[in-house]
Amino acid sequence: MEQPTIFPGRIRLGMVGGGEGAFIGAVHRHAARFDDRYELLAGALSSSADASQRSGRALGLAPERIYDDYRQMAQAEAARAGGIEAVVIVTPNHMHAPVARVFLEAGIHVICDKPLALSLAEGQALAALAHTQRRVFALTHTYTGYPMVRHARAMVAAGDIGEVRLVQVEYAQDWLAEVRRGGDPGGAKAEARKAPTMAELCKKFMEDYSKKRNKVSTQDGYQGVIDRNIIPLLGRKKVHDVKRPDIAGLMEKLAYKPTEANKTFGVLRKMFNLAEVWGFRPDGTNPCRHVPMYPPGKETRLIVDEEMVRIFRQLEKLEAEGLENYVIPLAIRLQFEFAARRSEICPLEWSWLDFENRRVVWPDSKVGGISKPMSEEAYRLLSTAPRLEGCPYVLPSPNDPAKHLTFGEHYGGWCRTLKAASVPHVGTHGIRHRSTTDIANSGVPTKVGMKLTGHKTVAMFMHYVHTEDKPVREAAELVASRRQAITGARQLAEAVA
Repeated sequence: MEQPTIFPGRIRLGMVGGGEGAFIGAVHRHAARFDDRYELLAGALSSSADASQRSGRALGLAPERIYDDYRQMAQAEAARAGGIEAVVIVTPNHMHAPVARVFLEAGIHVICDKPLALSLAEGQALAALAHTQRRVFALTHTYTGYPMVRHARAMVAAGDIGEVRLVQVEYAQDWLAEVRRGGDPGGAKAEARKAPTMAELCKKFMEDYSKKRNKVSTQDGYQGVIDRNIIPLLGRKKVHDVKRPDIAGLMEKLAYKPTEANKTFGVLRKMFNLAEVWGFRPDGTNPCRHVPMYPPGKETRLIVDEEMVRIFRQLEKLEAEGLENYVIPLAIRLQFEFAARRSEICPLEWSWLDFENRRVVWPDSKVGGISKPMSEEAYRLLSTAPRLEGCPYVLPSPNDPAKHLTFGEHYGGWCRTLKAASVPHVGTHGIRHRSTTDIANSGVPTKVGMKLTGHKTVAMFMHYVHTEDKPVREAAELVASRRQAITGARQLAEAVA
């Protein structure tokens, strides 16, 4: 038989069998990676189409190269530009010969796990076919790839152990002893095969939890974190196999973008809590526990009183001199008035305004539907704002009046306003921080303040409240004066006594 062609670069490899729950398939994949001369590109990884698809996704194979049937795989890969050059067969024994025959006939080299076939005649037929097709047929019949076996062979060849008169081989596997102990090793393996991977947990999390409870924007955020970080780093692992070091390792790999790392951590923590609810992990085993997050980034700067004066003077100038499209100063003023998110101000529609009851009702927002009262100033701004015929938006885009003001247009106008007012930069979120601080310092009950800002929790409301220096100083003086009144009264009483 002629020598096979030496492949340039890595050999494009496919696999038949070896999917979820299989043992020997993973061994072959590990060996291929150790050897660093193969790249697994395609597979028909199980006799079950669903299991094959799941296994292929977990291994990172391209969707179009995950096959439900080995015959389909052989035909498609042989016809494909850049198709596989060799296939490794790790199926149950009775399928070795049939699968090998199909791939040899398709002109694809074969690496087959032992045994070659179930009969001598079947094996001879495969050898003849490989010769006719001029294709390599490699049989992994021994452990010659293991360094210890190679070393033993070299010792025998060199005569290091003298004349070999007896060879005794044992292949002890502890799982076989389970039968004597009354166990069911086959059942345990079957259960292990059923255990979901992290990729499957991610899918269930989105379908059964997020899509039923979260807004589309939140769903998109979760899915983005899953696609960017969780699937690439943990997708192939079984859910019950993920340990605390795995989570710590993921955080370390994302250390160069700590905000993204913290977002990923938050999603994982929620997913593993649900994994316990769904029975994928025992209670109290969330691997995120005790793994530290990264410190939060720089806090949003508070716009101080002097800066507020300069900003509003600049808004008056913009309006008086027409230096900006009217929607820019109007949007900024409305965001201050309603302590609102930009996602509540930019798409504001006329139909949401109830002038009779002086109230704005947002049918949807980051926290669902919300309703806020109009202050006198908000009523003035909205009741006198221009209304373009046929446009449903209070703040139409300066560049496309049929659409609402975009976040970019709002942000750009805000930045220009700050620059013209000689105010150091702070994002539009700084408006919400200042407004929330004003509400908190007004003395209204926290629950009322949360209604005005649209916060769901006290903790989040307080996160937006900044402690200004002036009220802190005044509070310190008040406490000191009360203390002095108490101590002074006692001194007077003692003197009288």
